[in-house]
Amino acid sequence: MENKKVNLFIEDFEHKVSRDGKTNYTRFKTNEGWMACFDKALIDDVVKAKGKTLECEITEDEKKRKVLQAVVGYADEEATPPKEIDVTPEKSDNRNTTMYTSYAKDIFVALVNAKLTINEDVRYKIAMQNSIDLVKQARDAFS
Repeated sequence: MENKKVNLFIEDFEHKVSRDGKTNYTRFKTNEGWMACFDKALIDDVVKAKGKTLECEITEDEKKRKVLQAVVGYADEEATPPKEIDVTPEKSDNRNTTMYTSYAKDIFVALVNAKLTINEDVRYKIAMQNSIDLVKQARDAFS
């Protein structure tokens, strides 16, 4: 396992105890994923750098587990990860589409659960058409 230099943005950390209960270590959540650190002095330094980007040396074992070995220093500001991207879904032209769809679904479920004595395929088609018609009727009444 050879040391590799990387810039790590320290997002969060978790103090842990190994399965044998003897070894205390800390896991750091970084832009490169979670990695462990076993050096107490190093842990203290990295915990203080939460929210910052550090130039670090890490190793990776055969199971792709990463271990923080050393901190070289603070990285340049350009190395910090970009701000989170807004992934809010785009709104449709009709802002009420979601509401109407939800209403139609609720009415459909109620109609399907009603005790009707017709073929199930026909029953579902009729129930859906009735649901849509009732939602349109309500929409028009409140417009």
